[in-house]
Amino acid sequence: MKLEKLPGDRRHPFFLLILAFSVLPLSGCGASAEKTQRVSGTVTFDGKPLESGVMMFVPVGKDASPVRVSLNTNGGYEAFAPAGEYKVTINSYSNPTPDLEEGDPGYKTPKSLLPVKYSSLVQTPLTCVVGDQESSADFALTAK
Repeated sequence: MKLEKLPGDRRHPFFLLILAFSVLPLSGCGASAEKTQRVSGTVTFDGKPLESGVMMFVPVGKDASPVRVSLNTNGGYEAFAPAGEYKVTINSYSNPTPDLEEGDPGYKTPKSLLPVKYSSLVQTPLTCVVGDQESSADFALTAK
């Protein structure tokens, strides 16, 4: 009597094919992660710490992902980024009405607290250079 291989049998050719294709992505075909350095500092707006917001460090001249970081209530931030030059954008919005959702009567749409030039990648005057060691970069924003 001849025994047939069942689909659950690990020697089944179809099982081996699935196993080969599922392990292939794990074999190190991707790029290795670059070493990152800590960059920290504060963001002020018209001389006062910016109490909330999001910063983006966008690499200049290389194909890499931007680094996103949130500001703390004292205007401080801490980011980890590979060495290189970055354009920096900062966004900060007023808080929406806490007990209401968009579309509810009385809901107020959050408004930008900063001039557009700080949130636009094309217009931003803000830059940062991340070196081979931990560094600090403060950003003093103005309404003008």
